[in-house]
Amino acid sequence: MKEYISSNRLTKAIIFITSLLLFLIPIIPDEKITRWKLWALETGLFIIFIFWFFTKSATGKIFIKNTELNKSIIIWLFFSAGLYLTSSNLHIAELEMYRVIVCFLSFFIFANILPKNFSPEILIRFWLIGGFVSVIYGIITHYGGFWFIMTPKVDRIFSTFGNPIFFAAFIVVSIPFILYEIIISKYTAAKILWIIILLTFLIALFFTKSRAAWLGFGVSSLILIFNFLKSKRQRVIFLLIFALTATGFIYKTKNIWLRQQAHLLIWRDSLKMVSHNPFLGVGLGTFHINFPNYASDELKKIWPQMQNIVNDAHSEFVQILAETGIIGFGIFLWIIAIYFIQYRKFSMNAYYKDKMFLQKICLASVSGILVQNIFSVDMRFTISSFYLFMIFGISSSSADDCEIKYINSRKTLTTLILLFCIIFLEYNMVIKQYRSWKMVFKNKDFLSTKILDSDKHKKAIQSMINSNPTDARLYFKLGYLWANEIKENKEAIPKAIENFKKAAEIDPNIENGGAYNNLGNIFFTIGNRAMAKENYKKAININSNLIDAHLNLGITYYYEGKLKESVTEFEKVLKLDPKNLQAVYMLKKMRE
Repeated sequence: MKEYISSNRLTKAIIFITSLLLFLIPIIPDEKITRWKLWALETGLFIIFIFWFFTKSATGKIFIKNTELNKSIIIWLFFSAGLYLTSSNLHIAELEMYRVIVCFLSFFIFANILPKNFSPEILIRFWLIGGFVSVIYGIITHYGGFWFIMTPKVDRIFSTFGNPIFFAAFIVVSIPFILYEIIISKYTAAKILWIIILLTFLIALFFTKSRAAWLGFGVSSLILIFNFLKSKRQRVIFLLIFALTATGFIYKTKNIWLRQQAHLLIWRDSLKMVSHNPFLGVGLGTFHINFPNYASDELKKIWPQMQNIVNDAHSEFVQILAETGIIGFGIFLWIIAIYFIQYRKFSMNAYYKDKMFLQKICLASVSGILVQNIFSVDMRFTISSFYLFMIFGISSSSADDCEIKYINSRKTLTTLILLFCIIFLEYNMVIKQYRSWKMVFKNKDFLSTKILDSDKHKKAIQSMINSNPTDARLYFKLGYLWANEIKENKEAIPKAIENFKKAAEIDPNIENGGAYNNLGNIFFTIGNRAMAKENYKKAININSNLIDAHLNLGITYYYEGKLKESVTEFEKVLKLDPKNLQAVYMLKKMRE
């Protein structure tokens, strides 16, 4: 009895932590590189999983939901892991591998944390209330502030999600569940409150100006309402009204629908890439570094390579096909097919009759996000993927339990292995990424370092050069002093170049090729990338293990849009120094 009470308390604690996470995720700010929202999500999922495991261990029995989605999602996880382990761009592939891990954990947790016959309403409400706060903030940003709250004014709102399409994906996923709350609420005041929340979500969706999201919402609404209409006559009338409303909306927003983004050209060139790598694709997470080799001249005129990076296929389905080939694409479609088959089985089984209302809501939500991702890549953003697989999990929580054979004598070993895996993932997915971001923003390059009494030092070194004009080290030091002034004193540029060149001319090996590396930095700073690359390569020819030169060459390639060459240099850096956080940062930056 005591064990049951203890287990029940732990279960309630898990539900509370999960509810809190769902409330916070829409509110926590997120932007490129500084991924607070993502880091909070990943850490939260790890904590919830550990709590769940210990709760089940306390009872001596582990049960999981017996659903076909288990098999397909686990196969997807292992297939992705295989692509990751065999990738020639390991550090690029790991970012996508982390997304797949989050998807798996999201599904597993939400399918299994709720006890049988326990309604997920509390989870849904925390999620939607947090979303409401985020939506209100997003609407305020459209107007540049409200009352005493001042915000930057934006045309396409993104709230705390860092991007309009990611915010729109969250809204599309959430709206069916707001309708769920409106219908199940017993009190008029509660219904009015949820109706107000629904209206704010719809206004925010409009202000995102995301065409793909509007299409997703349209399909989601169509499926949801169509499912609740009984007679053929009602359905015909509804379809006519829906068609007329949609036509009027498209006409009123025609400028947005006609917005040129070259999606068709990107899809065409992406499929060209698929034709060259049909079975396993170009590699997990590597679309952006391979696509430039297949981009047509027509597309490059619209998106010049040296000014823009086409880092996504602008269709999640095309992206999966390009990166994982026919095999990976087939597995992903299998997951979707199994979900719809599972829904069909639930609808035909009398046992699930009282649970079908929530299943219909899940179906509308899933359909909306999937349609949106035909025309967009919202699921590249881990948060969007999280919500899709969370709904897969909520839907599957209605399935029967299946006991996992668990040998008590190996309980300690299993626990230690799981703890090690979670700590390892937490470090690599959260702590390491945060440290790389913090280090890059705090560190200053040698051109930004302030040197006290610089003029005094220059005069002293110049005096020594006059006495010993063949000492390369003196020219190197003088070049360094001049280089530290070039951001404030343009006249220092030729002086710095002259002295570093002289140092390299006398002794090319000085500072293990450091003179050429510093010349590269100066040329990069003044915008001469061709000369910057030339000098970085000279430095590498002298010392192939010069990390700074590889790093700087990779950064130069990055700004030229040559991502494949850029990744090659960053991979060399990480081979020489696996803990180089600046390379980690750059690999993440080019993906985003």
